[in-house]
Amino acid sequence: MTPRCCLRAQGVFACPCCCDGHPTAPLILSDRYVQKELPLRIARRLLDLELLPHIVVTNPHIRSVYDGYRRSFDAFRSFPTVRSREDNDAFCVLLRQQLDEHKAMLDSLAAGLRECKSKQLIGPCLQLDPFFDSMLRSRISRLLSFSGQCPGCGALT
Repeated sequence: MTPRCCLRAQGVFACPCCCDGHPTAPLILSDRYVQKELPLRIARRLLDLELLPHIVVTNPHIRSVYDGYRRSFDAFRSFPTVRSREDNDAFCVLLRQQLDEHKAMLDSLAAGLRECKSKQLIGPCLQLDPFFDSMLRSRISRLLSFSGQCPGCGALT
């Protein structure tokens, strides 16, 4: 019997109420997709942060954002491959921890960029709006892709 699963953002997210009693295989496939994709997306954001001008990167707010992304990258890269329901549960705990840690990052990022833009001489020359827009779009994309709820049952995926 083929499980009926909910498709979201290129990944398969299993819905416990619609997988005909076989939720483990689609769940593991979903976790593996997230395990592969999330570190890549976080690495892109780390690179974006590293490519900012020195005055921006050395700002304490921006540095705290960078450190948070780095910790998340390390946590996801070091997590063992999900192979069982117990691994899935542990991976969900890690996802929730990372989501909670990143809640205040947009505020920190905005504060840091605002401080940098307010610097005399260099501030007006900085073109940071496209960077901030990119970070915001990326964050929204990750939240929708990896922390959404399964339509129809309300179960966390």
